[in-house]
Amino acid sequence: MKNSVFYIILFFISYNIALAESFNFQTKKIEVVKEDQLIKAAFGKATSKDGNLIINADKFIYQLKDKILNASGNGSIIVKDKELEILFDNLIFNQTTSFIELNGNVQFIEKTKGLEIYTNSTILNQNKNYLQSNTKSKINDKFKNTYFVDKFYYEIDNELLKVENLIFTDIKKNKLETSLAYLNINNGKLYSKDTEINLVGSNGSLNEPRIKGKSVINDEEFTEIKKGVFTNCKKRDGCPPWKISSEKIKNDKKNKIINYENARFYIYDFPILYLPRFYYPDPTVKRQSGFLPPSFNNSLNNSKNFISIPYFYAPTNNKDFTITPRLYTEQNLLFQTEFRQVNKNSDHNADFS
Repeated sequence: MKNSVFYIILFFISYNIALAESFNFQTKKIEVVKEDQLIKAAFGKATSKDGNLIINADKFIYQLKDKILNASGNGSIIVKDKELEILFDNLIFNQTTSFIELNGNVQFIEKTKGLEIYTNSTILNQNKNYLQSNTKSKINDKFKNTYFVDKFYYEIDNELLKVENLIFTDIKKNKLETSLAYLNINNGKLYSKDTEINLVGSNGSLNEPRIKGKSVINDEEFTEIKKGVFTNCKKRDGCPPWKISSEKIKNDKKNKIINYENARFYIYDFPILYLPRFYYPDPTVKRQSGFLPPSFNNSLNNSKNFISIPYFYAPTNNKDFTITPRLYTEQNLLFQTEFRQVNKNSDHNADFS
């Protein structure tokens, strides 16, 4: 026996129908299937009873008995009290559980928080007000940072985002990678563990400055690494030619200074020097007093290995010194000094040791 069908089809005008205190449909086409307890609608919107939730789509199918709404085609959700919008290809809204499943080209946009999330599949829980996805996603925050993740869980009211397998890139192109991190959307503070940070160096491809740490706290002003290791040697198999380990490394982004506490210098994993505290300009600085990154070299004259720890001193705008102690593996020590002065019509250079 065929289902009895009641058709209401209107073109070029809007049609309203209220459904069991669930949704109010405003669409150009509506079809009511009585025996299947279905409402089929097209080209319009479905609004919740309280008017807070608006779903736009090309096609709607609403199951009256189960209270499940399917929507597809050019879809969008607007949640007025949260000031957020979600774009999608397909939607399944279970009113009993308050779960909204979104699939296909999903874009989550919170304009007031400057947050954008791009993914292929996600779930929005209306009762607990969280957004969750187990698919690869791209996230942009209000500080113009970019996050690529494999999974995320976003507590919307608490502005807290938990992510897994994160690749984070800031506006200066510094890159942070970690398996697990928490992000505060409001202040941009990132907490992570077992993290590697690849810094953008002033010498471009000539070095690869990077830091690994057990735990990291990062925001727009500081990056703090606990139990960190720094090197700018080229990436290679095995240990780097030199590295610095420290109980705490703090990158002051405003003043462009990297500070170390309880630092130890290593050559091929052999400790050679300990300093309770020291600092140097971060790799983006072109001219500022402070230690420069150490280097491990071999002398052309006697083929002896040594580590150099340069200190750059700029007393004025046109004068500077580079003092470079060389510590040889045989415990010999050599001090090399360069002096430079640039005047309006002349340059002076001196190199002595």
